[in-house]
Amino acid sequence: MYVIGNSAVACPNGQCNLSQWGHWSNCTSYCGGGASRRFKHLCCDKSYTTIEKCAAHCNITAKDYIEKRVCGQTCVNGVFRQNKCQCPQNFTGKCCES
Repeated sequence: MYVIGNSAVACPNGQCNLSQWGHWSNCTSYCGGGASRRFKHLCCDKSYTTIEKCAAHCNITAKDYIEKRVCGQTCVNGVFRQNKCQCPQNFTGKCCES
């Protein structure tokens, strides 16, 4: 069974199998300091209540089923500091684009 929250889906190839990577999530920030993630589903017996317990049983680490990347750091004409774009004089906009 795939353990997804409180639901379970039949596993086509048995326990401890990982699916292919899913799609990347939307970036959490348009301009600076954002993150995007993608996941693999882990197939385990429905007796496991969390993916962490299932992964530990299968000797799989989080990096095997969660991938994170930095995104949203476009800072046109500005400098990225303290999780936001800092605009020089005479530039405005969320990303110093005007």
